[in-house]
Amino acid sequence: MVNRMSRIFGTDGRTLIVAADHRQRGVQEGLTDFSRLASTLFSVLPFADGLIATKEPMRHLITSWPKELPRKALLLSLNRTGLSQSAFEWDDRLVARPQTAVRWGLDGAKLLLRIDPTSPETSRQLEMCGEICEVCEKWDLPLVLEPLYCVRVGGKLKVDSRPDRIRYAAIVAADFSVPALKIPYPDGRSRSSRRRSFRDIVRSVNARVLVLGGKKVSVKDFLERSHDAICDGGSGLVIGRNLLLDRYPALLARALRRIVHQGEDAEAAFKAASREALA
Repeated sequence: MVNRMSRIFGTDGRTLIVAADHRQRGVQEGLTDFSRLASTLFSVLPFADGLIATKEPMRHLITSWPKELPRKALLLSLNRTGLSQSAFEWDDRLVARPQTAVRWGLDGAKLLLRIDPTSPETSRQLEMCGEICEVCEKWDLPLVLEPLYCVRVGGKLKVDSRPDRIRYAAIVAADFSVPALKIPYPDGRSRSSRRRSFRDIVRSVNARVLVLGGKKVSVKDFLERSHDAICDGGSGLVIGRNLLLDRYPALLARALRRIVHQGEDAEAAFKAASREALA
């Protein structure tokens, strides 16, 4: 467990992880061309610490990049059955198991946990989570748990990013005794209020807190949010669409690495990354 955690997190206790597990859950806009996706991943991974992916593209990357990829932390995404916008989106069951991650020589796993106290389906999600946590402990496999407080709006499932909802879900998830959580950055009326809320969430759990990228936003807003999260106690970022769908993904990855591991603010990191790219 210690060895695997040391590959996921740097000596500074932080990590920048690329997420590439969207397609199997039906989130495919901008990601339908597999060769383009693989090429983008190859371009950004040199600047990241790790990768979270489903069995494909994980298998493709391992076999196509055999010398470089083992230096990165590799985590298998376990549950993807809740197809986006489907009638059964809530029912996010396993498509892979922790034993597969161990057999493939990976460093960890990620599990999505949907929480809605008004829905009896949450009980099954919690039971599944408990079982997977036990298996990961047996195999000394670090598990990143992604607790999402979900509500139904107009018949569709939506993630509730209000601070109290994120904190509620984070506490429930953290008390399974997992090494790391992957959570949304909280909503709020102002940047300062969002930062206060995030600090409160970090203080509420005994686990490393990673911030997920979420839906595509402007580069400026994304970098500022990333910087705030790291400054306010976050242990890293798990970024998918905001990186993979950017016009210049490798440049953005360079900037994110400087924010995470060098503590630079958004403007300084982007300028330095631009100079690096041109050098």
